[in-house]
Amino acid sequence: MPILGGFVAYIGYVNIQAILLSSIIMIWSTIHIWLILIYYINDYKNAKIPMLPVIIGERKTIYISFLNLALINTVLLVLLLINFTKLLSIIASLIFTVVISIFLIKYLSTTEKTYVRKAYKILSPYIGIILLLLFIERTFLPSLSIQILQK
Repeated sequence: MPILGGFVAYIGYVNIQAILLSSIIMIWSTIHIWLILIYYINDYKNAKIPMLPVIIGERKTIYISFLNLALINTVLLVLLLINFTKLLSIIASLIFTVVISIFLIKYLSTTEKTYVRKAYKILSPYIGIILLLLFIERTFLPSLSIQILQK
């Protein structure tokens, strides 16, 4: 909720951009947690903690994670369509999605936990980099395009 609170504190009201930015964080956090859970699934099973990978299994959780990654990219495309962002953040997100997906596909074919760990390691900085790129696009790219047009 910090992104929603910060956005609303700055503009003074909730709008579609604030909701979409918050949804990116919420979607990302589920994948982030699930990959940790899959890596340490035996600990969660032994503790009888009913988290998604424990309840429905690791494979189904990975498939849902693919959908969530696609959903993050869809939200970024909506932000592009409403002129909130530029292509830079979407391209970066797609690159992260492909790399994470490759590791998850390797995990599905081998069940080698190191691939889940690698996907998690890529997923961890993913959200920070996407938010940084959104900041750069909103802060610097509009003024750069205006300066280019004036020259």
